[in-house]
Amino acid sequence: MNQINKKIDFWIKNNQNVLFIGKHGTGKTSIVKEAFEKHSLNYRYFSASTMDPWVDFVGVPKENVENKPPEFIETIKELAKISSNVAEGWIVKNWGLSPESAKKVVQYSLNRKIGPSYLELVRPYSFASGEIQALFFDEFNRSPKKVRNAVMELIQFKSINGFKFSNLKIVWAAINPEDDEETYDVEKLDPAQKDRFHVSIEIPYHPNIEWFRNEYGKRTADSAIQWWNELPGEEKNKVSPRRLQYALDTYKNKGDIRDILPSSCNISKLYSVLNSGPTIEILEELIKNKNEEETKSFLSNENNYASAIRYILKSDCFQDYFLPLLPKEKIATLISEEEKIISFIVKNCEKIPIFKQVCEEIIKANTNNKLVKKLRKNFTENIS
Repeated sequence: MNQINKKIDFWIKNNQNVLFIGKHGTGKTSIVKEAFEKHSLNYRYFSASTMDPWVDFVGVPKENVENKPPEFIETIKELAKISSNVAEGWIVKNWGLSPESAKKVVQYSLNRKIGPSYLELVRPYSFASGEIQALFFDEFNRSPKKVRNAVMELIQFKSINGFKFSNLKIVWAAINPEDDEETYDVEKLDPAQKDRFHVSIEIPYHPNIEWFRNEYGKRTADSAIQWWNELPGEEKNKVSPRRLQYALDTYKNKGDIRDILPSSCNISKLYSVLNSGPTIEILEELIKNKNEEETKSFLSNENNYASAIRYILKSDCFQDYFLPLLPKEKIATLISEEEKIISFIVKNCEKIPIFKQVCEEIIKANTNNKLVKKLRKNFTENIS
C-alpha cells in the first residue's frame, strides 16, 4: 500500500485521471478521499449509481424572460386589470406621487415591452463558483449510461454540456471488477471510456494492514488479519476488509462479533487470536520460555496448530523447537505432506527419538510405497 500511496502523490501532482478497480470493501473510496484531503484539493464525491448528470452537474431549468420588467410593474399591471383608478391610487398611497404622475406610471407599465420567455439552467452550488479541482465517481460501472457519457466529457474537456470547469484538474473513478461473479449490477465499461483514464490500478482484495494498525493498534490488527489470511477463499469473499472493520469496531465496543460475521468463518478462532495475540508472537514467547508442557498444550488445540504450523515450517529455529513436541500422528502427517520436512526429520532421527519412531513405523507399515522409498533414500544419504 505504501507503493500505491507514492504513486497517488505522483498522479495528483501530474494531474492524471485514475480508475481504481477492486472488489467491494477494499477501501477504494477511503484511499481516494484521504489522498484528496492530504493534497488539500477542493473535491466532490459522487455515488455514480444514484446521480443524475443534469441535476448534479449541468443544473435544473428555470424559466426566465428577456427584458423582464421589475416586480413593481407586474404589481401595477395586476392592479390595472381591476381598474386604472385602483392602480393609480396604490401608487399615490405607496410612492407618494401626485395623481397625475401616478397616471403616467400606470400608462408606462401597461406599455412596457416584454421579451420572449426561455429556460435558463441554475447550476448546483458546488459548481457555481467554478472552484472544483477534483471529482471522484464511486461505483462508476453501476451508473446510468448518461452519467458515464457525461464523465467522458469531463475527463477529456473538463466541461459538461460545453460549460467549462476552469479549475478542474483530475477526475477519478472506482469500479468493481467486471468479471467478478460476486459483483452486483455492474455495467461493462466501453473501451473508449476506460481509455480516457491515464491510469488503471487494481486494489488488492486484502485488508490494508497500515490502516488497520492505525485504527486498532498493531496487536489487534495483526491478529485479525492473520485470521483473515487463513480463511478459505470462499469465506474471504464473505468477509470483505470492510466487514472485518465492522467486526473489529464491534469487538472494540465490547459487542458480539457473531452479529457481524458469517457463522461459517470460524468466529471462535478470531476471538482466540484477538484475546491471545498474533500466532507469531505466541510462538516467539513459547520458544523464549522453553516450557514444553505449555507448548504442547498450545499446539494440541487444532485452531492453534493450524495457524502455528504455517510459521513453524518457514523457520529452522521454530522447527528445531516445536516439531519434537508434536504428537506422532502430526509428525507422520507432515512427513507425508511436506517434502522438505523429510530430510529434517531423518537428519535428526538419532537425536530425537520420536522422529526415529515415526519413520520406523511408516517404513514398517509400508502403506505408502512412494513415501517409504523417500525415507529410505534419505536414510541412506544421511548415513553416507
